[in-house]
Amino acid sequence: MSADANTQATPPPTFDAAAVPRKSEGLVTRSIADETVVVPVRGRLAQLQNLYVLSEVGRHLWDEIDGERSIETLRQSVLSAYEVTEEQADRDLVEFFGTMVEAGLVHFGSDAGESSPR
Repeated sequence: MSADANTQATPPPTFDAAAVPRKSEGLVTRSIADETVVVPVRGRLAQLQNLYVLSEVGRHLWDEIDGERSIETLRQSVLSAYEVTEEQADRDLVEFFGTMVEAGLVHFGSDAGESSPR
């Protein structure tokens, strides 16, 4: 699927392009060497068995999640930052947000209980 000059492709139907992802509370993010690590913290203890190391694209997306940017805005950011096809960008977003939502690191909606990107 490629877009001509007058139309803009949209993410696959597994997304609501207008959905706005938000980082969950209780997370610590650190850059170590060339890697970004996300660790959930419960109470005062880090959950080291749930350590998440982000890929380069994952790190880019993580840095862009601010509770204001939509999925479509993040998708365009990936397309601008990397030499990838629209299809690859869509796959990367599906994989990243699927993993992050399942792990409880990202949610959609105004509270942590509303997490489906639909």
